[in-house]
Amino acid sequence: PGYDALTTEQIAQTLAGAEAETVKAVRDYERKFQRRQPVLDEAARLLPTAPASAAEEHAHDEKAALLREGYADRERSAPDPPG
Repeated sequence: PGYDALTTEQIAQTLAGAEAETVKAVRDYERKFQRRQPVLDEAARLLPTAPASAAEEHAHDEKAALLREGYADRERSAPDPPG
């Protein structure tokens, strides 16, 4: 059966242990189309502790590297303090 035919219990079982990206996708779909409150509640409960997907981890690592580079560039170009 398709997603819309799944019961709230079946969706909750699927979300248990799912990556954050999946939990967000289910939450967003439910908000837009089905509006099943038990599913929305379960997504809200699981999202804070859901593991990041490999894609999310990669994006986080790239952002961190860019921030480090920017900070290092800024330190190199900062004028020497008076003194």
